[in-house]
Amino acid sequence: MFFMKKIALIFILILCIANQVSAHDKTLAQDEMTQLADLTGKADLKVDQWQVTFKENMSKDRLLDLINKWENSYLDSYSEDENVIKYLFRNVQKNAGIVEIYTIIIPKNTEYKPELISVISGSEWNETIKARYLELQGSIVRKYFSENVTKFSCLTTKSNDTIKGSSFVNLLKDKLQLRHLTTQVDNVEKSMNKKIVYGYTPLWSQTLKILDKPVNVNIVITDTTNGETKLTVGTPILINEY
Repeated sequence: MFFMKKIALIFILILCIANQVSAHDKTLAQDEMTQLADLTGKADLKVDQWQVTFKENMSKDRLLDLINKWENSYLDSYSEDENVIKYLFRNVQKNAGIVEIYTIIIPKNTEYKPELISVISGSEWNETIKARYLELQGSIVRKYFSENVTKFSCLTTKSNDTIKGSSFVNLLKDKLQLRHLTTQVDNVEKSMNKKIVYGYTPLWSQTLKILDKPVNVNIVITDTTNGETKLTVGTPILINEY
């Protein structure tokens, strides 16, 4: 089987807000994760899961230096197939409620560039975690990435109150000044009904063009027969598949 790499535009439930450039200079007020978490709190909802991902292509030598630095402390797994070599490093900050995961991908075909992926995530959100997140993300970008880093953010929340879930979506539309809205309804299973809303906010610089419309926000609303509504907020992203 020969090595293949393709760029796929994928709408996923862990969807994420892409912001490519100016990661070093971004002010706190412009941080998408904190904006989304603050709006979730204003809707009287709880953040169940949140995740911020940084990705950048790098030289093999740079990544080998990081492997040598991390392997004795944080190495979690190593895998290899006919296409790539992958190293996964994990650092769990139990007291801070944050997990750091670093994945180094080295393609065997030298036509493609090695990549560093850094993910910081958590299962709760409060002012202490917010402060630690802002400190940590700044440190990660300064230490390991350049101005070419691509950043993705996402969160999920849920509610047993349909009205509260609808109010959250309306709040997002208002505060993010969402435009070019498109709604898609998908009956995934008999027990689930999914509504997907695509839109554009002028508050975030990075956008994708889909059917000639700018898109940088994606909201997935999943209703189940038990009366629970799950909401996931983010955008379609570009995925590298090896």
